[in-house]
Amino acid sequence: MDKPSYEQALLQPSIPSSSLPINLTVFRGSASPPSTTDIECQNGDIYIGSMDIYIFRDGKWERWDPANPFRLDLYGDILDVVPCHLQGIRLTSGPDIEVEPMTSRDIIQLINRLLWNIEAMSTNMGASGTGAGEDSSKITTAITGEPVGKGRRKRKADADTETLENAATAKKEGKGKGKGKGKEKESSSDIKTSGEHLQAPSEPKRRRTTSEEGGTRIPVRPLLDGISCPEKTPIIEWKKLGINTYAPWFSPIDKKAVEHMAGAARAQEYPCMVVELKYDNSALSARILMSKIEDAISSGCAVLVRGWEPSPSLSFVEEDIGLYRPTLSQQVSVQDAVKRARQQARKSKADLSDVHRTVTLKEFIDLAKNKKECLNLLDLPNTQPEIPIFLRPLSDNVNARSITMNDCYLPREGPDNGKEFFGVQTIHGDTERLRGWDLMTHGGFLTYPHHDAGGLCTYITVRSGTKVWGYFNVGTGSTTTRNELFDAWDEILSLDQEMNFNKYPLGVVLLEKGDTLIQPPGAPHMVYTPQSGLTSGGHFLSYSTMHLTEVSVGYDCSKHPGEDVERELVATNAAHPSLYRYIIWMILALPKFASDHAKIFRLKPLLALIAFVENANRYNSAEATKLMPCTTDVRRDVMAREVRAEMEKAKEIITRLKNGLGVTDVASRLEEGSWSDPGPQDLPCCPLMWYIKMPVWNACAFHTPPDRVRSCVGWIANRVRTPSNMA
Repeated sequence: MDKPSYEQALLQPSIPSSSLPINLTVFRGSASPPSTTDIECQNGDIYIGSMDIYIFRDGKWERWDPANPFRLDLYGDILDVVPCHLQGIRLTSGPDIEVEPMTSRDIIQLINRLLWNIEAMSTNMGASGTGAGEDSSKITTAITGEPVGKGRRKRKADADTETLENAATAKKEGKGKGKGKGKEKESSSDIKTSGEHLQAPSEPKRRRTTSEEGGTRIPVRPLLDGISCPEKTPIIEWKKLGINTYAPWFSPIDKKAVEHMAGAARAQEYPCMVVELKYDNSALSARILMSKIEDAISSGCAVLVRGWEPSPSLSFVEEDIGLYRPTLSQQVSVQDAVKRARQQARKSKADLSDVHRTVTLKEFIDLAKNKKECLNLLDLPNTQPEIPIFLRPLSDNVNARSITMNDCYLPREGPDNGKEFFGVQTIHGDTERLRGWDLMTHGGFLTYPHHDAGGLCTYITVRSGTKVWGYFNVGTGSTTTRNELFDAWDEILSLDQEMNFNKYPLGVVLLEKGDTLIQPPGAPHMVYTPQSGLTSGGHFLSYSTMHLTEVSVGYDCSKHPGEDVERELVATNAAHPSLYRYIIWMILALPKFASDHAKIFRLKPLLALIAFVENANRYNSAEATKLMPCTTDVRRDVMAREVRAEMEKAKEIITRLKNGLGVTDVASRLEEGSWSDPGPQDLPCCPLMWYIKMPVWNACAFHTPPDRVRSCVGWIANRVRTPSNMA
């Protein structure tokens, strides 16, 4: 007897502000819910039949009566499923739950229309009880903008536009490895129906085609302009992203890798890989986004923000870039994909160290029109970056530097005796370079798997062209040890031609003009550029992600088993010698942040700060040392004396913090639990918190009783003397 077949699709319902966006898998197509022996089911899966709705909970399918909320535990969030006139269902929480008057048939009809464009049961709705007549008309009107009449035919979409029905989420052929569920805070105003993810905001209307995937018509946009390539260059279809692009035409290895990316799932479908938010250019939206972004990146999850764009709008032409950059005659070092391909074609093992050449900015822009060229420009510092307003509060390295800039640690002694200088006197150039930069890339260039250096967070905004970002899922569970994580990164980030990263699930996300991607430290990724363009971005450190910074820097500074080569030389795209100085400034700023009621700190990131000070040599790579002038001669070197004085004060703060936490073995504590988990947010897990999010204190959580927490706040905020409060 043949097994029953089911159609599947993802539905992203509205959720309360205390949760991350959640994707639920919806099944249809058989007389009964799927058997758990045939299909792996998870809490929150939904089955819609002809008349009834079933929801999977605690290992079994249960029939849902829409008149009553259906309670679920979704990745730690306790939420109730209730009817919704716009999406069929929504998730809510709290003691007072409003239940909209809808029947099972109302909801089934609406979900069928949203996900499969099916006009289901329109003639039978009159017999379905309350809400079946007038309310069902309201439901359809809310979706299509048209009232429902008897015998009404489905509206035909214009050639250049799509209704919400036609842009519904692509149906999945098989069960995804992740469902996109997470726990980041999200307001219902930020949530889109799943179809809206396929449409780029504020973009010119493009002619669309469609592809068939299991009977579902998926809108396809050809991204075939903005690139120069030979006429017979193959076209690759990215079914999950709904786009067509040209393949790399100069390297079979690059073509194979991009084809692998094109077959991947959307990154939003994986739990804790990428969440998508929207900015509406208001102060309230910026504050909400800041909180959501911090929660996401502190757990190792990237964030895609749509709706923020720097001014003015720029195209990839000389006139616009000449307005933005100081001079087009600037000499720049670029990566050459054609040189890389020639080296890969050698019979001996490819040496990919010689893939650069030097051109001017003007030449780089002109060469984008040459079918025999494909270049990537990485090293283009921008000392006047436009930082999104919702990222400014999270750039703690810059904020710490700002609030300690006038504090003077350089001793006024010897030749400086009696001088009246104040504030920081010496700063390495890298402190400016990492804060802001521009990238320019020709269409067809593939950036190989890597993670960004220095354990830094990264943000990048597309100003022209498009990019496809690919993230690797290496596991975030407590069973993934640091050694296992490093082994996985070794395979993904290696520069050989064996495509070792194929064994790890990959999620892709399309970035277009007006999109900003915020990336947590250490996230392995690869990037394909379908269309030539300009992107702007920068790096930053955040108190909430220092545990990820510690893991990433620890990896870079370690060596491959049996080899004498640091992993950093293979795994990253740059080295940043200013990292350690920034960390010192962040520690020096702790007493000032401790008196700010708006700042919340979590245990693991603070333990990472302690580790950076106590085991400084462990996190000092040979590559970063080569890029830093000698600062050991404290008799002659002003920077050496200043850094040493700052370090002594930082050690004093760290000692008091460590005593207040009651922590003795920092390294062991950092190894506890999941490597990506910053610690529970419902407990005052560190003494810098001035208030407790949850009303009940659990003194046993980290063996840090409340009196020690309060006294340690006093130590940090009052007893640690900084230059600004010294008598």
